[in-house]
Amino acid sequence: MSLSAALAFAAVSLPLAALGISVGVQLPPYFASQLGVSLAVVGGAFGLVRLLDI
Repeated sequence: MSLSAALAFAAVSLPLAALGISVGVQLPPYFASQLGVSLAVVGGAFGLVRLLDI
């Protein structure tokens, strides 16, 4: 596979990665402030879900 073809395939994942990063950055503080859930609990839940994905 040529480098340009590999870059074209990889370019599709850039918007998806941007969405994933924004979810990981924006949602925990929102849950902690608006829903009254402890930030440690939110972090633990996100971590548990990531471990289950592995």
